[in-house]
Amino acid sequence: MRPVTRALPATIAAALLCTVLTGCGPKDTEPAAAPPTIKAAGTITVDLPHFAWNPGEGCWGREDHEQLRAGATVTVHDNTGTTVGMGKLAEGTVTMQPDGEKAQNCTFAFEVGDVPAGRKFYSIEVVGEERVQVSEGDLGRVRLRLG
Repeated sequence: MRPVTRALPATIAAALLCTVLTGCGPKDTEPAAAPPTIKAAGTITVDLPHFAWNPGEGCWGREDHEQLRAGATVTVHDNTGTTVGMGKLAEGTVTMQPDGEKAQNCTFAFEVGDVPAGRKFYSIEVVGEERVQVSEGDLGRVRLRLG
């Protein structure tokens, strides 16, 4: 029978420590490249009478669109319905009628970054509104209008 030495556990521990701390084990290959992403961006415009506003305070939705306001959630879904990104509406800006005395519409901008590319079709959903389908090519320039 062979005698067991006490140095064996210390040798194993030293080898593991060397591998973990200094990488003296097998070399890893290059890290995998992150999958490509795109940005969803655009605007949502609400026409009278579905918004309210005060000079200097921006505008916000009302009646059927009361959930439209700065900070409302914008969700991007891929072609399988999976949520692939979320963002927020920016503060609404008012467009005045040509006479300059009455408001014509209220527009909210949004951006959702790091949306996985290559899904062909996506849908945009603003809290409380119906999803709208857009192609990947149009995802960076979405223009929605609500009456």
